[in-house]
Amino acid sequence: MGREVRRVIPKWDHPTDENRGGFRPLYDNGINQAWLEWLCAWNRWKEGGDDSQKKHGYTRSYSDFVGYYGTSPDPDTHRPDWEDKDRTWLQVYETVSEGTPVSPPFPTKEELARWLTDFPRGDGKYRGIYVSPDQDRHLSYNEWLKWIEIGWAPSMMIIPGKGVRIGAEAMIDTEEAD
Repeated sequence: MGREVRRVIPKWDHPTDENRGGFRPLYDNGINQAWLEWLCAWNRWKEGGDDSQKKHGYTRSYSDFVGYYGTSPDPDTHRPDWEDKDRTWLQVYETVSEGTPVSPPFPTKEELARWLTDFPRGDGKYRGIYVSPDQDRHLSYNEWLKWIEIGWAPSMMIIPGKGVRIGAEAMIDTEEAD
């Protein structure tokens, strides 16, 4: 759970949830990939070859499988099936849910870093990413570039000697310490 940089298609317009408002949470894999993974897991399960069965004492039954892996993938919770070669733009997502965007998509990491620097609290449509709980500390353009290279951050981290830090700032601190 936290924030991650996802590759999206150019000018991707993330779908909204008409019933609840806001963006509709989407996993960062297409429905075809999700189905393939789920079916492979089901086949392993039926054969008794899933490690979790042995570890937790599950039977080969479909009900035990669904209890562990969940029901089949829902097309409404997965992004479209894009070719990797077409996913050339960058967008920041929160991953506390399946994933909703907190920034617009951009063709370069520099443009994304500029937006994150200029709009830490968002721009009305997108929430942005504030760095400190009291929203007083903001990352610089160069710090955002470093974070984009890292590609993800947990919601927060506890760093010895520094206390509680919001994830993006903590990841940069961790990288600089290495």
